[in-house]
Amino acid sequence: MIIGDLECLILPRLSLSDDFMNEVHFLKQELVEQITKITHSHPSAVNGAIFQSYAVDQALRGPKEVNVGSFCDELQRRIREREESEVTR
Repeated sequence: MIIGDLECLILPRLSLSDDFMNEVHFLKQELVEQITKITHSHPSAVNGAIFQSYAVDQALRGPKEVNVGSFCDELQRRIREREESEVTR
């Protein structure tokens, strides 16, 4: 296994293990960020991993019948929130 693939193995499991999304959303995002920073230093790579975890989380917690437009809209909303919060840091 290449060490750069570590987050690919871990990120989906993080989405599965979160039973109280509202309370631990920020901590999960921080955990994904720290895991990714082990192998990636560029901010776009870190954000990409976080966005991937958003998509996995949304896919697992969403309705059984997926509305692709709504799925993408919600994912874009979460990405914008992340990007806006980075600007204010």
